[in-house]
Amino acid sequence: MSDHFASVAGRYDALRPADEAWQEVADAIWADGDLRGQRVLDVGCGTGRLAAELARRGARVWGVDASPEMLERARARAPRGVGVKLGAAERLPFKDGWFDRAVMRLVAHLVDRERAFAELARVLAPRGRAVVATFLPEHVTGWWGVRWFPGVVTIDLARFPPPGELAGELERAGFASVAWRALVVEGALTREEALERLRGRFISTLSLLPEDDLAAGIERAERELPSASRPPSTGRSSSRPARARRRATGAGAVRAPSTRARDRRRHAWRRAAVGSRPAGVRGCPFPTVVDEPAHDRRTPATDPCARRR
Repeated sequence: MSDHFASVAGRYDALRPADEAWQEVADAIWADGDLRGQRVLDVGCGTGRLAAELARRGARVWGVDASPEMLERARARAPRGVGVKLGAAERLPFKDGWFDRAVMRLVAHLVDRERAFAELARVLAPRGRAVVATFLPEHVTGWWGVRWFPGVVTIDLARFPPPGELAGELERAGFASVAWRALVVEGALTREEALERLRGRFISTLSLLPEDDLAAGIERAERELPSASRPPSTGRSSSRPARARRRATGAGAVRAPSTRARDRRRHAWRRAAVGSRPAGVRGCPFPTVVDEPAHDRRTPATDPCARRR
């Protein structure tokens, strides 16, 4: 995956813009994580868009990513006070117990989750909390491009586990309790937008397909998508998982719960309750929030990057 992100870093934000759907997810992460005023680690921060947004809202943020090319964009974007560091999710370059909160937005499918979740627990302080935003398996089978790239289903069903499985992984990593909710968002893409994203391999799975399959899928999409275009249609959001179907509609708009309806059923949020140990946990609302790990240590130091093992 390092080659994929190195190749798309320069156009990543254009391929995956911060549209209304992106904002909805950011709002849920902010609310469910209770991030205001907290020391937050954004794991897999990419180009730094979420880290910058959380800092703008009042969090104290560090971002970490394994891709030097993505981090170059993050450093250029980072506002004053946001730290950015090169590092893998499976071996975070930070001290034990340094952060109050941690977030992983569409990162869990890219890492060794067992090791990465254990690292989240290690760097969180007592009563800390993590929010893991990912896709439900239904997102994979209902993705609007599946008709042209059927191989995506096999690859991504192995990368996006159902909520119960993900919750179990988080609990085994040391989190006191885990809860989840589905966030549904809906939207639409024009023909031109859809083709631009497919050609640019806007999702990492496209880089895992054989080159012949990728080329054939793009050729079919160019033939079968309507030639006319219109502005993307908007949809409504709902907290209940919905079966938003992908299809090419009328004047060339590709209906894509890519950020509203379709993500609505596929964005799975795991979220954990707060509490400093498994006994006496109080409930926390919404997404993939993993609350504080069941450990009771914090490193009293000013340098978050000096690890203690």
